[in-house]
Amino acid sequence: MALLRIKNGVEAGTALPLRRGTLRFGRSGANDLKISDPSISGSHCEVTLDETENLLVRDLGSSAGTFIEGQRITEALLIPGQRLRLGGVELVLESTSPRTPSQSAVAPNCETDEDRTHALTPLSETSPRQVSSRCGAAQRVNG
Repeated sequence: MALLRIKNGVEAGTALPLRRGTLRFGRSGANDLKISDPSISGSHCEVTLDETENLLVRDLGSSAGTFIEGQRITEALLIPGQRLRLGGVELVLESTSPRTPSQSAVAPNCETDEDRTHALTPLSETSPRQVSSRCGAAQRVNG
């Protein structure tokens, strides 16, 4: 099972369970997952959980932005352990399922947080089945 855990703000510690498929995040009650923080747009982003518990994150034109590991994104892959920031709210993707090296979207020889951050490449710049990594060869994410 995968979840996003809120790390700061009034909802710090809250776990948001994720299910396979697409979920919408935002401040509005019309979203699948509501986060009541003024820095989050009414419809902020949508996320899609895959079978390996990686999360495709797509910003929906939010005013404060969507960030993975500090890098602003329009669409990118979030893997367990990485930080997602929506406006001023930081979340971390957690997974209770064991992962194998072939399920990792970032090459295992990334040694520092800086390497992992720079290894991110927006999905629009890669094939849909790969994420480019400066720490090693491109890694398959869906099979």
